[in-house]
Amino acid sequence: MTDIQKRRLRYRKAFEDLLIDGDRQGRLSVENAKIAAFSIIEMAEAVPTWFRPGREMSVNQLAYLYGEYALRIAGAYNVSQTVEHRTP
Repeated sequence: MTDIQKRRLRYRKAFEDLLIDGDRQGRLSVENAKIAAFSIIEMAEAVPTWFRPGREMSVNQLAYLYGEYALRIAGAYNVSQTVEHRTP
């Protein structure tokens, strides 16, 4: 395993542990922390492959939307679903 692979594994494991702790505290509801962590990380890492500023949405809009998606994947409660928090 390369050094980069080891770092990625540690990073994913730390994220996974964060999700497990949130689930134990009742703040999150995660059925599979490993898959949830992987999904959130991969979702975020893919942005540079398709996002172009000034097109469909701003960087801030994308950050908000991805934050919402990540919280839903993590099973967070009381995730804002209102439009007034979104930047047009």
